[in-house]
Amino acid sequence: MKISNDYVKVKNGEQTITLKNLILDKYLELFVRTQKNIDYEDRYSDDLNKLFIKCFIKFDDKLENITGSSDIDQNSFDIFIVRNSYDITNSDREVNVSYKFDTKGNQNVYDIKKEKYITDLADYIGRKITAIGFGNYQGKIFAILDTNAYSLSIQDSNEFNIFRKDIFSSDAICDSIPYHLSPVGQGEIYYDDGYYQAKSYAKLYSVGLGTQIGKMSNEKIIGKDIDMIEIDNTSFGFNLRKGSNKVEYPNSNMFCSSSKYPLPLYVFKEIFPTSSLYLGSGKYPLLGDYKYVIYKYRMYYINRGVQMVELDQYYTMSYPINTKGYFQIITKIERNDD
Repeated sequence: MKISNDYVKVKNGEQTITLKNLILDKYLELFVRTQKNIDYEDRYSDDLNKLFIKCFIKFDDKLENITGSSDIDQNSFDIFIVRNSYDITNSDREVNVSYKFDTKGNQNVYDIKKEKYITDLADYIGRKITAIGFGNYQGKIFAILDTNAYSLSIQDSNEFNIFRKDIFSSDAICDSIPYHLSPVGQGEIYYDDGYYQAKSYAKLYSVGLGTQIGKMSNEKIIGKDIDMIEIDNTSFGFNLRKGSNKVEYPNSNMFCSSSKYPLPLYVFKEIFPTSSLYLGSGKYPLLGDYKYVIYKYRMYYINRGVQMVELDQYYTMSYPINTKGYFQIITKIERNDD
């Protein structure tokens, strides 16, 4: 899975500057944690809702040594602008999210040093903008843009807007909508008595192999039939087996022992029905070789008692493979710097 910032547009009066920001490791890690079967202490947790809520702006002084592993919070900035709106579009391989941050409105701009909302940006007009950050309600910064090299400042508080677009993509094929790629999950749905409103999210439920997209022939439930391998904060994996280049058949000289186990059949060449191929004593239908590793996701939400409630809603992600024998499949969440 890749997270890429398509653009950050700063509209300053009649001028618009288009740039790209740096996605921080902390944001990537959220998308790994969300897919695991863990308990949430807060149904408004950062792990669940990954939408950017605030746009932070720093004036005058440059932020030093900004890297992907930087740990930055709102105290490094002067003001923040509350998100005005956002829009999400989905496909079977990616999710696109667009944001707008607008300085208009009585509760849109907050002065961090003064600890209050402000309507007059007179103290900041004309001052150089050295950095722009994006984060959550708690003031954690998940993406940052170093603007120190640009001559950028607020000229008119009524005509200062910031737009951004992010793309969350996977090389797998989804048979529905890949909600685990979405920073907001499935969206708001009413549960229980029809009055409690919550967002539903997707966690990884099982992994298996199949010959068709979305159709598992060999399913293993995580935590029961197979264990997730923790690689690092942004990646995880599973050990699987798919066929073998060496196929052994029972004979009078082969007996069961501690070193011999049944192996799946590896088909070197698959033959499909044609007008010249008929059933005969020497031909039998064979199951085709596995072509996909398939992840199955299950939807859930956090109820009023801050407990995970699993839903009877699933979807799959299918990854084409041509590996034989034992192998490890690794899922990594990474930033796309292209």
